[in-house]
Amino acid sequence: MNSETTPKLSVIESIAAGFRVLARAPWLILVPVLLDVALWLGPQLSVQPLMTPLVAAVQAPPGTTLTSEYQEALDASRQLLTQFGDQYNLLSVLAQRPAGDAQPDQ
Repeated sequence: MNSETTPKLSVIESIAAGFRVLARAPWLILVPVLLDVALWLGPQLSVQPLMTPLVAAVQAPPGTTLTSEYQEALDASRQLLTQFGDQYNLLSVLAQRPAGDAQPDQ
């Protein structure tokens, strides 16, 4: 078992090391650039069809009278879900790192 530990790099040293790697292999930058261009100019995968039934389901229980605060909360929820469905691109999930991908400090 190797008992040697490598010293931790500072932020500046880490950035400099990244630039040195890119200077030796500039094609490595193509993957994130192509993904950004594809997300920017490519097709949009909307969640609108999924949100429409959900917005319709957000309503007061039948046979109840609502207070004004409760009615405002329902209206705000419907508006937020509708706005989310209109604007969210499901393909943008590709640009995010998976949750289990984080490496713990050693």
